[in-house]
Amino acid sequence: MSVNSLVIDGNLTADPDVRFTPSGTEIVSTRLAHNGPRKKRGEDWVKGDTYFFNLVCFGYQAKRMSRLSKGDSIVITSGRIAQESYEDKNGNKRQAFKIFVNGFERTKFINTKDQDYNDEGGYSGDYDAEGDSPL
Repeated sequence: MSVNSLVIDGNLTADPDVRFTPSGTEIVSTRLAHNGPRKKRGEDWVKGDTYFFNLVCFGYQAKRMSRLSKGDSIVITSGRIAQESYEDKNGNKRQAFKIFVNGFERTKFINTKDQDYNDEGGYSGDYDAEGDSPL
């Protein structure tokens, strides 16, 4: 048995891109930047490297994520991680990490344009009941 589960926090760096499957399930893609702190030997914590992740949400989580904008909040995300390989426009081989989100919480509000945002709690569960998830 293997476990593929990740919990990570960060800032949204792209506005959510909303799409729909042929059966009508909402899919949202966006990007997350994680700034991991680290401790230097004998010193205080300092800002560490920044890592970028592509996020993909389905169904209920997609509806929630679609209401956020880049720079508006910090989120804690949980989900399954996958690695993708691709070629950039110059023909260089690249790799990226994608997180299939099964739950998230907005933890900090920064210049939110939706003051009446109703987060509807912290549901964490299956991607969708119709089977449109790639899992």
